[in-house]
Amino acid sequence: MKPKQNTPVIAYFSMEIALDPNIPTYSGGLGMLAGDTLRSVADLAVPLVAVSLVYRRGYFRQHLDGSGQQTEQPQPWDPNHTLEAVDERATIEIEGRQVAVRAWKYTVIGVTGATVAVYLLDTDLPEKRSSGPRANEFPVRRRLALSAVSGSSSGARGLQILQQMAITYSATT
Repeated sequence: MKPKQNTPVIAYFSMEIALDPNIPTYSGGLGMLAGDTLRSVADLAVPLVAVSLVYRRGYFRQHLDGSGQQTEQPQPWDPNHTLEAVDERATIEIEGRQVAVRAWKYTVIGVTGATVAVYLLDTDLPEKRSSGPRANEFPVRRRLALSAVSGSSSGARGLQILQQMAITYSATT
């Protein structure tokens, strides 16, 4: 059974989600668990919307040499090639500064055809790239993560972003 459009859904927040190997927004256990949870939710047709972050530089790829020494390689990627752009923007305040946020959408399809929308938040907006430091550099991205995804009041700013983007959800604690 698919949820009706505009049916309130549960809002699920995670710092990382394993959606696809070509979308490097996870590094291990938490991301794998979150991805498996969303696939199960889609299989069961539970009305849920998920929120995470775009990591444009991706998590690193780990390699071990013959002596067991670890080396890392960055894994940059472009969401334009793998995700659906969401036109709406939101603005939240982080440490006294207004920060514009956009989202990218990924759809998890369950075995029954039911779907779960996953919105990956991004502060690297084209209109901001020409001035100052990149918006998705670690300090701003970390503050967005802490504020929107795992932040105080059970992700209250994440809910604010969903509201501003007109994404329907049901607030639960």
